[in-house]
Amino acid sequence: MSKKKNIETLVYCGPSFAGRLQQFSIYKNGIPPYIDKEMEKCPSISKLFVPISKLAITREKLRNQGSKENQLYQNILKFQKEG
Repeated sequence: MSKKKNIETLVYCGPSFAGRLQQFSIYKNGIPPYIDKEMEKCPSISKLFVPISKLAITREKLRNQGSKENQLYQNILKFQKEG
């Protein structure tokens, strides 16, 4: 009997990347591989892919200055500007 690996549905909560990632897009099979290059350069990106069950909490934390999630979001914005 083979066991299927259950990959939880994720939602991306970081800022949008034109043509690559849209904020609050849902991914059913994990993080898309086409964003690997950006994640290597900016690890904060991967940390804002969260289980859909944590979307409401994450959105609230994104609005709170100084929260870990807000800092990750700011790191991604900085990466995009430097990019």
